[in-house]
Order: sequence, then structure tokens, then C-alpha cells
Amino acid sequence: MAYILDTNVDLRGRDNSPGGSEVFLMETSNVLAVDVDSANEYVSGITMSGGTYAYSFKFPRENINFINATEINIPFGVFVFRPTVNFAIPGLQVDQLKMFDVLVRKSVTVIVKTNEAKYFIIGMRNGMDLTSNGNYQLGQAATDQIGSNIEMEGLESERIYQIDPDLAESIMSTIVSP
Repeated sequence: MAYILDTNVDLRGRDNSPGGSEVFLMETSNVLAVDVDSANEYVSGITMSGGTYAYSFKFPRENINFINATEINIPFGVFVFRPTVNFAIPGLQVDQLKMFDVLVRKSVTVIVKTNEAKYFIIGMRNGMDLTSNGNYQLGQAATDQIGSNIEMEGLESERIYQIDPDLAESIMSTIVSP
């Protein structure tokens, strides 16, 4: 596939709203297919196996971040994406412990919903894995965090993709747990 710079990008916009409002996690082994449109711009479909779903985590504050980092080795002709997703889940609950237990053992594909209601899929081919920076903690000082810090990292041959804005709600309605 040839990659050609073929568009201008308007960088003057000041209407962006940073942060995210929701994270969706699904076991990568349950994601059968992620389709990218013919223009290689958007995800146009996601197929899950059987009755499996993505599970939603809604956040009270803007504490979600993702980074689409790269690693390049010019002499050896190697180029990969190293996406990272970070978020904090406040509070101590049994369901969080169970989720943390799964994240320690399995790769997950992540979808982040931004505050602008855009959906981005991260780790769509190889999944994301919990790093050693992930933890479940009870703070000691008055302003310490109580809950989970989740940091996941992936290794992908493709960048992070946005789910097609015209299809996002219908795609998400078919994969999110009822």
C-alpha cells in the first residue's frame, strides 16, 4: 500500500475539548474483524465472536488519555506504533478487582470515547496489555487516589483509527454489553 501525503490539515481550530468520557474494553481474542474503509481513513465495522461484547467504563472526570507513539529504526527499516492508554477508576469495588484480574492475564482492544463524542479504537490488531504501572490502591493521605490506575501498551503495525462518525453509534450499539 502506497502512503501519499494528499491533504491539508487545518490546525487553527480552538474548539477541541480534551479528555475522554468513556472507555470500552473487549478481549482481543473475541474481536473477529476490524474493517477499515477503502480510503484508509475510518473504521467502518467491528465484528465480535458469538455473544461477546465490549464493556463500558464511564468516568466522572476527564482522566482518560491515549498516545499514538512510534518507534522507528531507519537502518533496519522497522516502523511500529506503540499506543498507550491511561485512565483511573476511582473507588474500591469487587468488579474493579475482577476487571484488574482479567487485564493482568489477557490482551484487550480498547475504544475511547472523547468528550467530543468521537470514538477511537486502540490495539485493534494485537491488543493492549497492562503495564507494570497499572495498580489497584488504597491511599494514605487525604488527597491520595483510591482505586485503580490502568496503563496499557500495545505494539501495532497500524495507527490508531477513528470509528467513522456516520457509523459510530450503530457500530457501538452492536458491540457494547446491554
